[in-house]
Amino acid sequence: MTEVLFYHLQDMTLENVLPPLLEKSLERGWRVVVQSTSEERADALDAHLWTIVTIRFCRTPHGGSATRRNSRSC
Repeated sequence: MTEVLFYHLQDMTLENVLPPLLEKSLERGWRVVVQSTSEERADALDAHLWTIVTIRFCRTPHGGSATRRNSRSC
């Protein structure tokens, strides 16, 4: 059975909430999709995640523009 969870940010920014939320999700073996309202926002989130990179994030396919996907290394 498919399970879909939603997270309400309330008074926190996405940049503060997303990294630990992604880490917890990946630790549980869940597939995670982060969608944004624009390519620019997706690129900004990608850049932010790279500033706080973890080993787990390095091994996960991700990226902003399709031409950049998986092009960075840890």
